[in-house]
Amino acid sequence: MTIYTLIMIALLLVSVQSALWSAGYEDTEVQQIYSSSEFTAFYDLIYNGAPLERINEMYDALFDWLDTAPLSEGSRLTGKARATLVMGRQHILEDYCRDHRLAANYLEAGMELLDRIPGKEPSVEQLLIEGEINGAFFLMDERKNLFTYGMKANNITQKVWKMDTDNPRSIILKSNQLIYTPSLFGGDTKKAKELLLSLLSIELLPSEAFTVYSSLGIIEAKHKNKELAEAYYRSAQEIYPNNAYIRELRDEL
Repeated sequence: MTIYTLIMIALLLVSVQSALWSAGYEDTEVQQIYSSSEFTAFYDLIYNGAPLERINEMYDALFDWLDTAPLSEGSRLTGKARATLVMGRQHILEDYCRDHRLAANYLEAGMELLDRIPGKEPSVEQLLIEGEINGAFFLMDERKNLFTYGMKANNITQKVWKMDTDNPRSIILKSNQLIYTPSLFGGDTKKAKELLLSLLSIELLPSEAFTVYSSLGIIEAKHKNKELAEAYYRSAQEIYPNNAYIRELRDEL
């Protein structure tokens, strides 16, 4: 069976899965922020490993834009919290700027921004960021933080999934939980693959399409399907050509 046949089978599965999972973005202020050219440009720098000076400049410019845009306070703070999370994660994952002390400062600032959002109960978008912040803290020291940040990230993911199974960000978060949790404790790469394939039937934001393709590649690599994993990794790299993480994944095949 050729790689092209495998890809066609995967794409055919999308139509089947879309009947099971009706995913899509809601037209909200937060979604408008994430879809903006300002946010897209910020992600382009982050995911392509731009020099830290340029990333910091774009981060400041993004905050200036959020401060002046006609947005509700909750949406403005949500946008700032996600950008701050992304900055913190950059200082954890990337070799060229790895700095756990600085990462922790960003992640704590992200939590403070979430705490300032008006309302008694956090929205799905707030919980998604909170879950990812805890996940980022977990990555700093997986053994030490397993039963603190790791457990909290897991619990938030479960809560988000009960609230919203349509938001692509909810689906991605749930899929990551299924991929990285041991099967003994509920991990299920087959289920994660079904969820991720359902997202290929809609137009995703570039950063989220990148995550979907790279995650599908990781699943296929786990199951020794190297050709299909390589195809997904290539699709991810087409979105962010200079991404170091995807280069490493391809080298590991």
